[in-house]
Amino acid sequence: MPSYDFPDEIHNEDSHYSRLAIGFFHGENERQIPLRFNDPELEAILFPDLFPDGRGFYGDICNRSNSSAKPMTYGKYIKSQLMGYDSRFRLHPVWMMWSYMQLEKLRNFQNTARIYRQLNNSTHSSLSATQWLRKSHYTKEMIVDEQRSMPLPTFIRTGDSYFKEKEHHLNTMVKAKGLPTLFITLTMAEHKWIHLTEILRNTDNNDTIPTNRPYHVSMYFIQRYRSLKKRLWNNEHLSGWKSIRDFFERIEFQNRGAAHLHIVLWTEATIEEIIA
Repeated sequence: MPSYDFPDEIHNEDSHYSRLAIGFFHGENERQIPLRFNDPELEAILFPDLFPDGRGFYGDICNRSNSSAKPMTYGKYIKSQLMGYDSRFRLHPVWMMWSYMQLEKLRNFQNTARIYRQLNNSTHSSLSATQWLRKSHYTKEMIVDEQRSMPLPTFIRTGDSYFKEKEHHLNTMVKAKGLPTLFITLTMAEHKWIHLTEILRNTDNNDTIPTNRPYHVSMYFIQRYRSLKKRLWNNEHLSGWKSIRDFFERIEFQNRGAAHLHIVLWTEATIEEIIA
């Protein structure tokens, strides 16, 4: 995704992604056939190297599933492909990121649709069909006025509203519990982790360059961090800060793709006791 902001109208109209064309097919006589965002075969079309026979993608699985059985969610489908025996999905340079953005788009649409149904009271029920529309800034066509309905951001977890919410959470904790005892920053030393190098050398395509193996490296980082908390931080004799009363953590990814972790801890031991 680009690092700069688009005009609001682009974000708003993008919420109705089922109406937008992601590209065009070239048919007979060079005729262009639009391809929609919500086309069930979009994944197979964009990634023919992953689905050479046109089978096994999410839309195909949903079509072949038993109607009486509970369908697999898109999130579980992505997870099963990443953690499955077929390494092509977790090694693909684009599929992981594309799938994540599609999942966030779907979650955003479903959540906002639910909120809109809850808020759809008498405030806007009296508006006529014409009042729901406005003229587009880019064309002369009439489009839905998102200011009167429910504007949808393009992202969830990567948008300003997500980080604002986390900021409010942390501020609330500080007001209730006071300043944290410790502020900890952890970053990856992926080129110095011998066990990680061995894992990369003996799995999938045997590529030992961490930036080329984001799935394996991220999973190893998470497991290493969990082991650190279990064996060191939760051990009062080794940590020196007695027990942890509360904590707040946030994982970021640096430009090279390495995980970067910020943590604040409220511990039973005071700062003076830890220093002593």
